[in-house]
Amino acid sequence: MTFIHNMSARSTNLNIRGADILLPTVRPCIIEDNNKLHGLLNNRELLDDLMPGVCAHLAHEASIAFWKNELASQDSLQFVVCKEASIVGAARIEKGELAYFIDRQHRGEGLATLLISFICCEFLSRNKKHSILALIHRSNVASIRAVERCGFIFRGISYIYRDSGVIEYRLRNPG
Repeated sequence: MTFIHNMSARSTNLNIRGADILLPTVRPCIIEDNNKLHGLLNNRELLDDLMPGVCAHLAHEASIAFWKNELASQDSLQFVVCKEASIVGAARIEKGELAYFIDRQHRGEGLATLLISFICCEFLSRNKKHSILALIHRSNVASIRAVERCGFIFRGISYIYRDSGVIEYRLRNPG
């Protein structure tokens, strides 16, 4: 899989046999993205997909405060993936732990793999001695396939969430 390292907000076009195809874009998250992210993340079905029984609904004010703190943190890295200039997913790595989501309407398009590959490359290039942990509910087969495509290795049942069906995957820094 090839991903576009396009740090600006504009998308990239690809012309195949005279047809323009708008490629997805991965870019750093900015505070102005909060409203869209809040709307996507406060979908009960999406939260249950992420970690059933673990993730909670955030009030809009709490969501704004959360993203402001995340964006200001030196320990956190956040990116969004856009299609046709609209945010359809996001990822963050904080203290070596990966969290990500893709809007249900855009699943199955390779966007999770694109986003995970991009943010992990960025994180590992900045943090030479670190590895990245992904906690995934065992029923989330698509997410498991996405992290495996990106080189993550299954480590076992999560000790912290052992009673909720969460498993651990880890990506080691090859450098």
